[in-house]
Amino acid sequence: MKYKQGMVAPINLFFMLFISRTLVVFTVSSSLLGGSYSADLVISLCIAAVAVLLLSVPIFIMLAQGKNLLENRFFSYLYALYFFFAGAIGLSRFVLFSSSKLGRAEYPLLLAAVVICAAAYAARLGIEAISRFGSMVFFIMFGGSVLAAIFSFNDISSLNYFPLVQNGAEQIIGTAIFAITSTSEVMLLPVLAPKINGKIILPYCLCAAASLLSIVVTVLTVIGVLGSVATVAAHPLGMLYQIMKFASTERLDSLFTAYWIFAIFFKTALYLYASAQCIKTGSTQRDCIIGALGIFAATAIILKAGIITRGRTLASIIIFLLFSVALPLLYTAFSKRKNDIEKIISS
Repeated sequence: MKYKQGMVAPINLFFMLFISRTLVVFTVSSSLLGGSYSADLVISLCIAAVAVLLLSVPIFIMLAQGKNLLENRFFSYLYALYFFFAGAIGLSRFVLFSSSKLGRAEYPLLLAAVVICAAAYAARLGIEAISRFGSMVFFIMFGGSVLAAIFSFNDISSLNYFPLVQNGAEQIIGTAIFAITSTSEVMLLPVLAPKINGKIILPYCLCAAASLLSIVVTVLTVIGVLGSVATVAAHPLGMLYQIMKFASTERLDSLFTAYWIFAIFFKTALYLYASAQCIKTGSTQRDCIIGALGIFAATAIILKAGIITRGRTLASIIIFLLFSVALPLLYTAFSKRKNDIEKIISS
């Protein structure tokens, strides 16, 4: 494959989407899910993975026809607003966790500002720099997941998996909906597709399968070790690292925090870059500054309104379907503008 400046390889798309997707497992807890942290989470995760792939079809069709709704200024600004809040949600969860752990719970916005400033600099460097950093973060996160599974294996009790279904059908579907609406990678495709030097459908589907496998293994490890304690833990994966043993080291929760820092910095930079690509003022630096201010404002709104702890299921469903299905379908049906993306899809 011939190198093209300003573009990245399909494997980099895989890495970027994998990190964005698996980062969700760092923040999942029973308080967010509204039910028990139990083995039936696997059912919900599988339902969500299949549903997300099906709901990605409209954007695939749009791109395959050589269309991109971000060419339209109105849609472009609308997606910029979406990326503001998509980037802010994960960042808000991280700063709340970090602030409380460091005993500075009254300063979450200050920590958010530091992360956003660093992410803005990364976004200013472009997609190639972001993808290179993403490759490193991928192997760090993958290594961390393998480490957790291996060194927790002897502490797993098969009894902790029973009963296999502890939540009712309504809760299982509710958790699946949470997993679906927590997925914003499909909305990144209109931004990233023109930057990929090769096919995008295969790495996207491989990422969906790989991230599902990684999350399922992590969730089953947490349940196998913690059992019912996982339901009351604020961060079950973090607790797993606290009790995980490696040689003479009794606590590895610092590794959990480090993985999260790397991943949240990357994801914030990626979504800030996406929002900057949507703003298009003619100046990359100005776009990144506006994107940084937008994500910071969205983070302040989320923290102030307590949206994280008081999730709005109906609103999340409407927003997800609007940006992943409705708008791409409308643009595909009524737009006649073409670009070169069809060559990327079919090459």
